[in-house]
This record gives sequence, structure tokens and C-alpha cells, in this order.
Amino acid sequence: MNSIRQWSLASVIPALLFTFFFLLQAIFISLDYGNDKARLLQDSRLEVLGKVNRLQQSLSDALMRHDNAVAERELTLAALDINVQDLLVLDENAEVLLANKMSWKYMFASSVVEPFEWDSFYQARDKNRLAYHYDETKEQIRVYAPLQLARKDHSLKRNNTGSIYFSYSLAKPFENLFINTVKKSVKTTLVVLLAMVILTLLMLKMIIHPLNRLVKSAHKFEADGEFHYHRHGQGEIGLLQSAFAEMSHKMQVNFQQLRESEQRWHYALSGARDGVWDWNIETGKVFFSPRWKEMLGYSEDEIGTDIEELEYRIHPEELEAAFGALNYHLQGKTPFYEHIHQLRCKDGTYCWVLDRGKVIEWAENGQPSRIIATHTDITEYREAQETVAFQAFHDEITQLPNRRKLLETMSLELQRAKQSKQFGGLLFVDLDKFKQVNDIHGHGAGDLLLKMVGNRLKQTIASIDFIARLSGDEFAIILPQLSSRRDKAAEKAMNFAQEVSQRISSPFVLQGQRINLTCTTGISLFPEDGLLPTELLRQADIAMFHGKDDGREAIHFFSDEMESKVQRNHSLQQMLRLALEQDEMKMFLQPKVDNKGNMVGCEALLRWQQPQRGWISPEEFVPAAEDSGLILELGQWVLEQSCSVLQQWQKSGLNDRFSTLSVNVSPKQFQQRNFVADVKALVAKYQVQPGLLELEITESILVTQLEQAVEKIKELRAIGIRFAIDDFGTGYSSMSYLSTLPITALKIDRSFVENLETEVSQQAIVSAIIAMADHLDLDVIAEGVENVAQLSYLKSKGCHLFQGYLFGKALSIEEFSQQLFTSVGQPCKVKPI
Repeated sequence: MNSIRQWSLASVIPALLFTFFFLLQAIFISLDYGNDKARLLQDSRLEVLGKVNRLQQSLSDALMRHDNAVAERELTLAALDINVQDLLVLDENAEVLLANKMSWKYMFASSVVEPFEWDSFYQARDKNRLAYHYDETKEQIRVYAPLQLARKDHSLKRNNTGSIYFSYSLAKPFENLFINTVKKSVKTTLVVLLAMVILTLLMLKMIIHPLNRLVKSAHKFEADGEFHYHRHGQGEIGLLQSAFAEMSHKMQVNFQQLRESEQRWHYALSGARDGVWDWNIETGKVFFSPRWKEMLGYSEDEIGTDIEELEYRIHPEELEAAFGALNYHLQGKTPFYEHIHQLRCKDGTYCWVLDRGKVIEWAENGQPSRIIATHTDITEYREAQETVAFQAFHDEITQLPNRRKLLETMSLELQRAKQSKQFGGLLFVDLDKFKQVNDIHGHGAGDLLLKMVGNRLKQTIASIDFIARLSGDEFAIILPQLSSRRDKAAEKAMNFAQEVSQRISSPFVLQGQRINLTCTTGISLFPEDGLLPTELLRQADIAMFHGKDDGREAIHFFSDEMESKVQRNHSLQQMLRLALEQDEMKMFLQPKVDNKGNMVGCEALLRWQQPQRGWISPEEFVPAAEDSGLILELGQWVLEQSCSVLQQWQKSGLNDRFSTLSVNVSPKQFQQRNFVADVKALVAKYQVQPGLLELEITESILVTQLEQAVEKIKELRAIGIRFAIDDFGTGYSSMSYLSTLPITALKIDRSFVENLETEVSQQAIVSAIIAMADHLDLDVIAEGVENVAQLSYLKSKGCHLFQGYLFGKALSIEEFSQQLFTSVGQPCKVKPI
């Protein structure tokens, strides 16, 4: 708005005049054109009706005499008018007898004329009445006129009645009319424009320029306090200049009066939208600015001038502190007065204000006599502070306290527990398989489900209990003062954990679908000597993870053994990282033999010889590698070593009976996006015959990601790499996917072979696996064969490949290679031990 007010009259007035003129001129042109158009339409109507009438007579006479040549000539003459669009002679069925377009002859009018009004045609044919239409959109006149036609086939009936269809376009006449109308107005427009230009120049000289000089004088007065009088204006402009000169003199007279209130208004203006109160301490009167009253919801005359007006509106709990801060400043102990407190508004509510002021006048005795202060409304700021404080200690999704608030509360509860000698419990609750909800329904649905879980947990806890969301799908619950006896406290904590588990296991309805959840809970009791809140939370976390290891939906109390296991696992992971760097890992090979004792392959096994601890079992370090992610590096190392060994054997002349070197692939390694590319790259790098490499995968890979697994297996099988299912029979739904998998072998888990000679159930399982593999044309390898009885039974059921200590322990690469090539070109025999 300010920018519009600053526009110069020298440009605004001419612009408005010319705009108004052109607007009026456009209106006049439009009105003239409208009137002329109406007259033209009326004239055209009469002209068209006259033409149609003449055509009725001439065409009727010619057609009654069957003189089509005359009829066609009359029709052609009528169609010479360029505004005539369609001229048709129609019989009683609306078939075209004659037309100004020869191609339409003997066609039905409805197929060539758009639009064709049948009602108007029937009116002309049956009622012998002319039908007239004007289409404003197309600017077209259409006429249906009755026409007498000759009898057909010398019939004695009366003459037939047809119709003339006549369409006349006014588009071109209207266009010419508009052009003529505009041309007529051009001369008038030019004359008026010239007059307006002259008027504008006179206005600039006599009004605008003197006003500009007057403005410059006003700016000069603002700068040096004197009005420079110019006698250039005429009439009212000159009087205005004189009035400004007189006003400047009066303003100088009043300047002294304005100086007395300068400090007050200067301070008020600097505070922008702040309220101002000005207290004359000697008289006790206070000036409250309109904004100050407005902030509290009062009008100008609703608040008096006594200091009590301020005093009794300050919140009672903050009054003493507010006036204490004011007195400190009045006594000269602080350079400024500043205090944050609440003021009661007219409607009874309170608003937060920042009250700041300073003494500006002193009495002769040195005591302060006047103070000016401002009130800044900081209600929104305080609410924002409270919101930030809430967000700092609460979870955004569930609105539950977060980890920070949990640790703060836990610290207080530990102190209370020590003083009251009452045991409490900390529950660490983790939702099982919650990631599947996010994967299937999306993160928005997952967040909504977390809210629902949080609400259920809040309904479960008592008023003294405390619940928090830690991160992801993890919650923590503090159960204070359960009992003075540790065993009773543990029992109550267990009962509560079971109740939580039951509530969470009750189905949730999410987006119209039932969602079933379970949870695993870890419990840690407190107080313990020297135990910090973070350590207590870590204990509960450890207990929860042990529950996960036991198959989920479990409740575990923390124990020292758990912590020792965690420490050992952590230490093992650190040692494992160092082992990879220092090349402590070794690859061993265990023979794979057929039923005739021929060595037909081997399996790569990883061994670790730690300098201080000696040989460490894979059953100990492989889980640690899985947890830490080092299994990916280990798996890649074993694959590369295996390809390198195969390359050496191929160069040395590998026996034809040797079929495969088997390598175990962990689920994490197999699920890597670049797994297939990595395997292909190693095969190409070492120029290995792909058929010599066999990858062993577990059933867990197929359960979680069957479709992706099948695609990866197919891609590697396409280049010849073989696949075997390791530990077959110990996973889930083992039989359901075999028909869809492009695998080459099954490995019977050693747990089924261990007591094969005595356990009938194991014999049945092994027999079924061998029979099924035979029908599916798959190789079967029995693991863990340790005695002749096991070997005999397996042979009797049709198993042809074996591994186990009966044929020898795992050997180093050098030892195995030496045994493999003891006799070049001859089969390598392995005798049972």
C-alpha cells in the first residue's frame, strides 16, 4: 500500500485519464456495434425470407413441370451469394433432390447438414409453414420452407410436399460491420486523445510541478527545520505554500513542548508492538499506553492511572519477585529492571510478559522520580519453550517419555529405592518382527501401530509406574517399590511382564486389517550397589536379547552369566577383526566320498588359530561374526580361497571323478545385492570351471526371501554353478519349495545321522529324504558319518555320497592337495577309518 501511495501524480492522473477514455471508447464501440449488428440481422432476415419466397415460387413451378434444368438454374443463381452456405431441395423423406453442392444429391439431409432440425422439416412439409432459426453461436440463419413437388409415377394423389433448406452465414457481414464501426471511431479517438495530451501538459505545468517543489521544500524543512518559501504557485497552490510556511513557524514554537515527551514516545516506538507504562514515582501516577491495555484485553478508558492497576494484575505467586526486581533497580543495584511474570487479562486468563525498564529522571535528592518500562508479550514464546521442553523429553510419535526422560526418572527411582529399601524392576519390551509391518503396510501405518501399542501399555501401568519409548519398536517400563524382598519383587515384575505380553498379543485393527504382535521382555531388578541408570537399562536390554535368542515371545531376567556372555561375544568380535587383518584364518577341506570310497569332492571349512587361545571353534566365532557383520568379509575370503584352490588343481590336472568343492554361504552374504556379481567375478578372475563350485545355503534363506533366492540361484545355475541345501530337514516347510528350486543336492543334517542305527524316527526321516531326492533327481550327501553301521544303513537306502570322520578329518589345503594328487590319473581312494 505504501508503494502505491508513493506513485507520482504526474503518471497516475494521465494513466487514469487515458485508461478511462479507452474504456469508455471500447464501451461506445461495443454499443454501436451491437446496434448495427441487430439492424444487420433484421435486414438479413428479411433478405433471406425474400430469397426463400422467390425460390418457393420458381422452384415449385419448375419442379411441377418436371423441368429440372430450370430448377437447377434457379438454385444456382440463388447460391451465388457468398453468404449462402447450404441450399437444398428436399423431397417428402428429406432426401436431397437438388443442392448447391452436387455431391449431396440423392443423399439424406440429416447426413450432410449439421444440425438438421427434423421438427422444422416436418413443420414445413406437413403444416405448410415456414420455420426460421437464427444460431447465435454459429452466426447463421436457417430456413425450412414448404415446396410443392410433382406427383410420382402419374399417381392420382395430390401433389407431394417437400422442403427448401436454406442456411445463410452472417459471419463475414458481422466481421465487416465490426471493422467499419472501429474505423468510424478512430477519427473521434484521435481528436479526443490530442485534447487529453494538451490537458495533461497544462496540468503538469500548473499543478504537478509546483506540488513537487512544495514537496522538496517540506523535505528541506525536515532536514534543517526551516521552510523555504517559493512564490511559483498560482491560485490554490500559492495559498498552500503560504499555509506550509505558517505551519513551520508554529511547529518551531511547539518543538519545546514535544521535547518533554520525546523520551517516552521514543522508547515506546523502539519497543514496536510492546506496551508502555510510565510511572512518575513522586506523584504516584502511571501512564499506560493503549497497546499495554490492548494486550490485556482492555479498552482505553477501562484502566486508571494508579500503580495498583499494575500491582494487582501480576500473578500472586510472582508479585513479590517482580517488585523485588523493580526495587533492586530503583536502589541502583542493577542497571536495568527486567523480570518475566504473568499478567491477568480482562477475561481472567494470564499472559506471559517480559517487563523491562529504566529510571530516566531523578529528584534533587538523587532519588529516582520517573521510570519507563515496556511489556513484551512472550506467551507464544513460553508455549514454544514448553513445547520444546516436552519434545526434548518425549517421543514424537507416541508422546511417551523418551530415553532421556527415562534415565532421569530412573536416577530418582534408584535413590528412592535405596532410601525405602524397596526393590523395583525395569522392563525392556521389544516388539517381535515389527519390521514386517513397516515393509507390508508402510512406515505411516507402523507409526500408527506404535501409538496403539503405547496406548495399551499406558492402560496397563499404575499411576506410580513409568513407561517410555526408547527407539524403533522398543519400550521401557519402570515398576518402582514392588517389594522389600527381591524374590517377591521378581515375581511381581514377572506377572506384570506377562500381562504386558498378553495385552500386546491381543490383535490390533490397522487400516481395516487384523495385526497380531508379540513381544520379548527383559527384566532387571534394582537397586544394585553402584549401578547407574544406563547400566540398568543395558542389563534389561541384554536380558531381552537373550529372550530373542530363545525364539521370541520370552521373558528373561538379567543374570551375571548373560553379561559374561555379552562380554565374551564383544571380546570375540574385537579379536575377529584383528584376525582378519593379521591373516589368522585358515581354510581346511573335508573329503566327500561316494559309496565305493572314491573321493569325489570336498567341503571348505573355516578354522581360526588365535595366537593366545589356540584353535577357536567355528560354533563360537561364526555367531559373533554374524552379529558384527564380519561374516560378509569371512564369506568373501572363503569364496576367493576356494576359487584360487580350484584354479591350482585345474592346472595340476584334476581327476575326472572330482566333481565339486562345496562352500557354505551365510544368509547375510547371500542376501547382499551384489552377491551374484561377486561370485561371477571370482569365477572369471580365477578361470574356474563353474561346475566345480558348489554353494551350500540353509533353509532359512528360502523361508524369508524365496522369490529373490530363486532368481539368484537361477542366475548362477545358468553359468554352471551347483547349489546344495545344507542341514536339510531342520528348517521350516522343507518339502514345499524343492520343486521350484534349481538346486542339485540335499545334505542330510548330522543330527539325523548321529543315532541312525538305534533311533527308528531318524531312520524314517533319512529314508524319506533319500527317496524324495531320488524322485527329484537330486544328489544326497549324508553329513557326520562316523561309523560303519551308519554307512551301511545309508547305502542300503540308496545314499551315494558321504562326509564324516569315518573317512577322515578336515585337512589343510596342502595336505588335502597332496592326498588328492597321490596318483595322477587314478581315482583317489579313501578307506573308512
